[in-house]
Amino acid sequence: MLIEPSDIVAKGLCAMLDKSEKYVVTKTISDLTYFHDFESSNYDLIIVNPIVAGFNKRLDIRSIMNLSPNIVLVAMLYEFYDVNIAYQFDTYIGILDSKEAILKKFNSAVASMRPDIESGNVDLSNREREILVSVAQGKTNKEIAEEFKLSIFTIVTHRKNISKKLGINSISGLTVYAIINKLIDINELKS
Repeated sequence: MLIEPSDIVAKGLCAMLDKSEKYVVTKTISDLTYFHDFESSNYDLIIVNPIVAGFNKRLDIRSIMNLSPNIVLVAMLYEFYDVNIAYQFDTYIGILDSKEAILKKFNSAVASMRPDIESGNVDLSNREREILVSVAQGKTNKEIAEEFKLSIFTIVTHRKNISKKLGINSISGLTVYAIINKLIDINELKS
């Protein structure tokens, strides 16, 4: 997703990334007013021009947007910004950056946010794997808590940790992950 008030800049970046094999801008909006109309978990990377936050150093852009910690937040910079604004982003791209430089920054930010996923070595604990299987089987938090004799709060914490480690926020995504990694047989799923 790209949040950029300049139509010229937005179209230019979209055109540049259009030929990229790894990154595609699927949605462009001009300011944060419209952001809440979209499900942010559908995006791996969100590019934001800090001007849309009004240059307010005290505002935390990630909190305003209610973003998962798994989503890479990229600043689209035209000029120098205060360090208190810049620190809120995982990386930044400049108006004069080449396509190669932009892709390199994106790759680096994604790898640092999800090092295990990028390398294919996600290290889930045995309990996390058991809970992932239960989630994939369509069980509720309450059912999982009763099955493992744990509190619902513990199950919720495990699920948050699983989602963070895998970078997957949806039940369907977790289910696909469990099937692909042979943690569950497709025939074990509820219809």
